[in-house]
Amino acid sequence: MAQGTFTYQTSEKVRISFEAASVPHRIAAFCVDTAIRGACFFLFYFLLLFMAVGSAVMHELFRAEALHETVLVVLLLFFAVFLFSYHLIFELIWKGQTPGKRVMHLRAVNDDGSYMSFGTAVLRNVFRIVDMLPAGYAVGLVTMVLNRRRKRVGDYVAGTIVIRERVSDIPKLSDVRELDCFNGLRDPGVLFPEKSAGIIENYFSAKNDLSPAARDRVAREIVFLIESRTGVKKPADVTEEEFIGALYRVLR
Repeated sequence: MAQGTFTYQTSEKVRISFEAASVPHRIAAFCVDTAIRGACFFLFYFLLLFMAVGSAVMHELFRAEALHETVLVVLLLFFAVFLFSYHLIFELIWKGQTPGKRVMHLRAVNDDGSYMSFGTAVLRNVFRIVDMLPAGYAVGLVTMVLNRRRKRVGDYVAGTIVIRERVSDIPKLSDVRELDCFNGLRDPGVLFPEKSAGIIENYFSAKNDLSPAARDRVAREIVFLIESRTGVKKPADVTEEEFIGALYRVLR
């Protein structure tokens, strides 16, 4: 198995392999996010300053009602919450990605390769406070360097890992063959909730990191999972990857 590549067995007995994000990649993603947060900070600072000064000028020149201090305080608190919750907000919206992670093709997922739940994402981000000690994410950086899975403290507590995606390996819906066998499938989102759908997506991201034998084995196991949950059998003239891709198309 390649350096930094790990295999996990899910509760559905499906083994998924993927590549753990390297420390340099995580640092690069963090720098992108820091730059974005910094730009937002300065933009909001000048906006708030403009509103305060403009309100005072309008009051002196035209006796217009000055902007109430409460409004400025509420705006300041709102922005402070946004900056503090930046990573959590984006990881919930983008399924484990922030703008920095998206640029670097990284994603935070559960240890089994499935998407994080709301509670897991919250727990992971709350422990950023520990990772930031004593300054400059020193604890988090040291922790990542000392373990092969490149986990920080928050990852250990929440049971998550940051993986490197092969974006080009995730099929475009227009390139995925549509199969008639899934046309009558009822409630695919119930049979395969977002967490389970993430396993299928991560299979496409990780399959090229596996040996041909391992890739075939994982594909067969996912096909068995699909058949057992949906009752739809793979047609004889369809490959495992086409069958998995067809369900992926339905779920998306």
